[in-house]
Amino acid sequence: MNGTGPGSQYLRYRGFPHKNRLRHVFYMHCDNDFDNLRHSGLYALNAAGELVRRMRRTSVWIRLLSGFRLTYLALDVWQRLAGEEGGEEGEGDDAVPDGDMVFEPLLTRWRDEVEANGSAFHVVLLPVPGTTARFHRRVRSGSFDVLDLRDCFEDEISGYVWKDWHFRSDNHWNEAGHMVAAHCLYRFLETRWGLARAPGEALAQARQVYYRAFADDAGWPGHRFMPSAPWALPAPGPLDPAATSRIRAKHLALKTEGEGQRRRIVREVRREEPVARAEGEGGWDVYTSPRHRMVVYVKSPCGKG
Repeated sequence: MNGTGPGSQYLRYRGFPHKNRLRHVFYMHCDNDFDNLRHSGLYALNAAGELVRRMRRTSVWIRLLSGFRLTYLALDVWQRLAGEEGGEEGEGDDAVPDGDMVFEPLLTRWRDEVEANGSAFHVVLLPVPGTTARFHRRVRSGSFDVLDLRDCFEDEISGYVWKDWHFRSDNHWNEAGHMVAAHCLYRFLETRWGLARAPGEALAQARQVYYRAFADDAGWPGHRFMPSAPWALPAPGPLDPAATSRIRAKHLALKTEGEGQRRRIVREVRREEPVARAEGEGGWDVYTSPRHRMVVYVKSPCGKG
């Protein structure tokens, strides 16, 4: 999720009402998480080397805007423009938020809380060049359960090159990359759950059934970006209608009840002039909705490619 990092993700976990029911917690590590820790300033080390929440000086504008449902991105942009520290109160403003120094103590505290709640904590390294080396340079304890997706991608993909598995205009992995990551995560959980190793053909069949359950749905744009061979070889024979129905029902159940309301709010605010407009294509237009006490960001149309 754009605009988040280890500090905000850890706080999200702490506030999750059902965390005691989780069997596994996965932290997906991006190599810019160190910069995020420094820029967000949520945590720092005090003079004794202890991890503390920082005391955040909050302006009247931040307090006023706090009544709206602001994203982390919105707060960060506003704080930079206003020159404020902004945020919630913590345990001292004299500590310096060095992302490299804060990272391992924060991750250790998060892991300890997860394990105290009866769950297992795992770190997943994205298959981006340099991510593995940067992570291990900053985390030297070796006490984390790590899944390095780059190792798995290289094992599973002959002649693996990262650029072939991400979008042309973006460094996030594409649909084919999603399939390989799902395969790697399943293999990882097989060992953690003590499951018998499933044959590769069975996993390929399961992936193909999942994608084919949506392939004929004109309302689902993913069918136009189906992965190429060998990760989406056509499954032989007809599909079981009951199996595809279960898959589609489970997928559709993930949609929140408020989705229709959000769409109505977006349509409503776009009738007005935005309070801030992105220059060119590919940015965000910002609207306010006093009636709903919301600040709304609307992505402007993307250019070709």
